Amino acid sequence: MDSVEFALEHPQEEEFAIANLSHMSFYHAMWFPRLSTEYFGKYVLMYGLKSEEFIEWRKTYLDVVRKAQYYSKRRRIILKNPLSIFRIPAILKIFPSMKFIHIVRNPFLLYQSLCNAMRQLSFGLDYSDKEIENFGIMYYTIGLNSYLQDRKLIPSGNLIEVRYEDLIANPIPELERVYTQLDLREWEQHKGHISEYIRSISDYKKNRYKISKSAIDRVNDAWGFAVKEWGYSAPEPQ
Repeated sequence: MDSVEFALEHPQEEEFAIANLSHMSFYHAMWFPRLSTEYFGKYVLMYGLKSEEFIEWRKTYLDVVRKAQYYSKRRRIILKNPLSIFRIPAILKIFPSMKFIHIVRNPFLLYQSLCNAMRQLSFGLDYSDKEIENFGIMYYTIGLNSYLQDRKLIPSGNLIEVRYEDLIANPIPELERVYTQLDLREWEQHKGHISEYIRSISDYKKNRYKISKSAIDRVNDAWGFAVKEWGYSAPEPQ
């Protein structure tokens, strides 16, 4: 993970709150790796979830969203959760008009970042580097294929895909495009605050990764479809 400022009062993925309130979260697979395939299928893709289980998951999800909405004192809130793009049908059952922002990233660099994040999240657990890499490759492959299949279910005008590299290089124009395409209508109201925040973190340094030839080959083999979908190319191996 990058060295992002972290504190209890800062925004965080709602999946952590769901995991704290219920057993019905994929994040529990970190502690029960033998159940990881079952957890991913049931609590991310929602495959094989009984109706009463979905009702229980839905209740937990709504509890988290409503509390966040009450705390923020806003009618519209932003949820940042990588798993959301993998469970589009389930979310649309709850919020048919939800708007989605999918930030796509060069799969070769994403691979390095994902493995690094999973190593930190699994600190103290008995995972080998190979197991961590296999874990990330397999579930991201399944999840991203699910997204590519299910994104057509999102109503027209409610999905935008943003390249991470464009967002980093030109944050204000890219965010304005998001507000415009999703018809959020509040860009002028928020533009000043956003610009001020971006200036406040101007000295932030992202992690830099070296990628080996073997890692490039593995990404091409497993995520070649994503490389092609979003027009990326492999960096020079180091």
